[in-house]
Amino acid sequence: MMMNNYAGKRIMEGYFFMSSYKSEEMVQKKIEETQLLCLKNGILLTAAGIEHNPPGHKDIDRESIRQLMKDMESGQYDVLVLRSLRDICSDEADWENFINLLGEYGVFIYSIEQGVIVFNNYEEGC
Repeated sequence: MMMNNYAGKRIMEGYFFMSSYKSEEMVQKKIEETQLLCLKNGILLTAAGIEHNPPGHKDIDRESIRQLMKDMESGQYDVLVLRSLRDICSDEADWENFINLLGEYGVFIYSIEQGVIVFNNYEEGC
């Protein structure tokens, strides 16, 4: 859902998802830092989902990812902002399916770690 900010610049509405065991104060600080970084890149963060999950437990079928997908399916967000792609899952096939499904919803993924929009490029190497 592209929209204008007060300066007339086109920005995208974003949702920040993070898996972390950090304290509430540290999580809030990370959200604020991410909001500023995203705004510089034309993304207005309007929501955040924080998952308190053990680092080794990255099954794509966990409840926090199900809720995230419901939020993305709503059509309210243009961009899913991730600190790390590993906050979603560590399995490559699951990751590819995740990206494809978000693409069907019209949602891009912005990776803070890599500083890029992430997508599947099936034409690569052809």
